[in-house]
Amino acid sequence: MAQNTKYTAFKGFSLIELMVVIAIVCILAAVAVPSYQQYTIRAKIIDSIVVMKAVSDQVFVSYEGSGSYPDSIVINGYTVSGFPGWAYVNFGNIYDFLYSVPSPDNAAILFAVDFTGLEGIPGYVAPTGEQAIPQSNGYNTVYFAVRDFGGVIRGVCGQYNSASSAQAVPFSYLPSSCQCTDTYSFWLNGSGGC
Repeated sequence: MAQNTKYTAFKGFSLIELMVVIAIVCILAAVAVPSYQQYTIRAKIIDSIVVMKAVSDQVFVSYEGSGSYPDSIVINGYTVSGFPGWAYVNFGNIYDFLYSVPSPDNAAILFAVDFTGLEGIPGYVAPTGEQAIPQSNGYNTVYFAVRDFGGVIRGVCGQYNSASSAQAVPFSYLPSSCQCTDTYSFWLNGSGGC
C-alpha cells in the first residue's frame, strides 16, 4: 500500500538576508550609541546647571536686598567663600566650585563649576584636588557670571573665554541657555558676546 507523504520545505532566511539585517543593526548602533552618550552627558550637565541656578538665585536675592554680593554662598551644606580657592562640594556631578570676588566695578560676580562623570567627552579629565583658573585641559568646567545692568540683574553661563576653551565643557554638551563665549568679559565690563 503506497503512502502519500507530503513534505513541507522549511523556508528560512538566507545568509545574505541575515547579513543585511546584521549590517542594518550595526549601522543603527553606530549612530545611536554616541547620541545616547551625548544625551546622558547633557542631562548630567543640565541637572547640575539647575543646581547652579539656585546658587545664582542666592546671589540675586542678596544683591537685591543689600546692594552687594554675599561674601560666601552655601551649596550642598558647604559654605563657599570668595576667591582665591576652589571648594570641594561633591554634589551630584559637581565636584568643586569657585566663588569669585566682585568685578572691579562691583556690578558682577563670577563663579565656576568642575564636573565629574563626563567621561564620554573626548579629552575629558576628571578633576582631582583643588583646582585653579584656568584649569589645565580638562573639558570639565562651566563658568557663570551675574551682572547688574542699572537695576536689571542678568546671569550668563558658558566658557571663561576663547583662550580657556580647552578647560571648559564644549558648547555641544551645554544647553542653549549656556552658550556664552566669554563670561570673563561679561563679568569684567558687561561685554563678551553674551
